Amino acid sequence: MKIIHFTWSAQFGGISKIVIDLINWQNENDFRSELLLGKSSGELLSQEHLKKISFHEAKLKSGRHVSIRIISKIIKLFRQFDIIHIHDFNPLIAYCAARSKTPIIYTEHGNLGLERSLRFFEKINLKFQSVFINSYVESITYNSAFTKAESHRILQLKPKHEIIIANGVLAPRSISQGNLNGIFIIGAYGRLVSFKRFDRVIKALSLMTNKNSCKLIIAGDGPLLSTLQSQTEELGITSLVQFTGYDPNIERLQQSVNIHVVPSRSEPFGIVALECLATGKPVLVFPDGGGLIEIINGIATENICLDTEDLARKLDYFYENRSDLTKNSDSQLSYLNNFTINKMASKFSSIYLSSIRSSE
Repeated sequence: MKIIHFTWSAQFGGISKIVIDLINWQNENDFRSELLLGKSSGELLSQEHLKKISFHEAKLKSGRHVSIRIISKIIKLFRQFDIIHIHDFNPLIAYCAARSKTPIIYTEHGNLGLERSLRFFEKINLKFQSVFINSYVESITYNSAFTKAESHRILQLKPKHEIIIANGVLAPRSISQGNLNGIFIIGAYGRLVSFKRFDRVIKALSLMTNKNSCKLIIAGDGPLLSTLQSQTEELGITSLVQFTGYDPNIERLQQSVNIHVVPSRSEPFGIVALECLATGKPVLVFPDGGGLIEIINGIATENICLDTEDLARKLDYFYENRSDLTKNSDSQLSYLNNFTINKMASKFSSIYLSSIRSSE
């Protein structure tokens, strides 16, 4: 079976990494899967696992870019495959997919503009997305119940077939407590954008009784870097917070810290939570975390923090009781069997086969 996946770019983040991992799994299991990038950019372009993939570049300059030459090229490309699997919405790509007559699977990863004001073009894009999914998509999948609910609310969906397929991870599983006696290291990871709410973990650090013996490491880059740096200055904790920027060896950092915080609000899924659970250490989240709550509810409801004050209290607890950091490690690692690439890919395979049969 020949499958082509579309995502906008190879930027560091959940969607691109999931798509690349899925393609690699499929190519190792008797599929021929390739990748179409809307824009030739992103940190993952230099990663070793992308070098194994056959990928094409639409070379679109923006989400509004229209080119007859590119349209003709992409329709011709799509017709070479049995399935088109779209992971990011783009009007030109959607038009090409519809014109190709190839069965279309659409995965909504939750990129719906949640937690921010949408520009006019983005609102129009959502209208196009709704029409495209309702009219041309054979099956739609969602990475969480939260994403499904938000998609129905925003897009007014009436799909033929829909299913929730949780993301799978390839995170290495190994238990490490981190430093048991010295500096207590708190890790937080992701793009520095508004809905990630890194301001909450910075505020919580400032409220800790034991803050002067702690170090908060925030790994990621983005437009809010200077804002977050200013917050640490205002709270007088600049020396306690380290911004590392994009870290291609994020797994090594996650292994080295004592505890993880994922402070996002309305996170569609939260694959970083799975990566952190794979270290066997606690992962602290907030009740408005969206898909994150679905993950943490299944293993450690006590690690859902009511607010920043509660997060500070829980961080102080684990600082003072470091032997508890890995008490649930074995159950965490077993729980991750629910979120494997194999399970995710197998469910997609069933959908592909069903879609091909329906189109015959």
